[in-house]
Amino acid sequence: MRTRTGVATALSLLALIVSITLATFFVAMPTASAARQVASPNEETLRAYCKAHYGVTANVKLVEPTAYGWACEKPDKTLVGIDMHAVCAESNHPTPDVIDWFDEGAYANWAHAWGCVQLLHTTKQGIRLDLNEACRKFGNKDGAVLRGVGRQTVADWMCKDGDRESGIQLRPACEIMYGRGNWEDLVFPRFNYWDPYSITCWS
Repeated sequence: MRTRTGVATALSLLALIVSITLATFFVAMPTASAARQVASPNEETLRAYCKAHYGVTANVKLVEPTAYGWACEKPDKTLVGIDMHAVCAESNHPTPDVIDWFDEGAYANWAHAWGCVQLLHTTKQGIRLDLNEACRKFGNKDGAVLRGVGRQTVADWMCKDGDRESGIQLRPACEIMYGRGNWEDLVFPRFNYWDPYSITCWS
């Protein structure tokens, strides 16, 4: 009887230890992030991309001092805007679901403020950014206006409030429309710099 009681007590204690160990393990496990940073190409990578797509004498050129102001200069000197999504996907192959994103907080070096992330899961895919509503939420009663002539870009959008106009920061605009996230639930804009109507928000 004592032996059975001892065995039962030992088994109960062992079960308690296992339970505590498993509970500690599962609590300590990190939760999955919505995105993780992967290799972000530099200027040399962009040059290689241009040569691969437009010939060995093609080059890369910074047309506008922004993260998406890079273009490929073809052998005939014509400029073609670079698809940063394609650059990220190609340079990180075969890693799946790699896209580009732009850190608008890096004001001192906007031309190099873009990077690549791998989406581990998405909650909002490519929601079109309503710039008029975003500008109004920022306190600009007249919404958004597109300035510039000729070939307009994403950078030509302005918020308008009476006689006052101000530039639009796209990541805060996405956050004010669809919720502020942290790295585990990153909210960020994606767009073709050369198409002012291409802005979408992702998380």
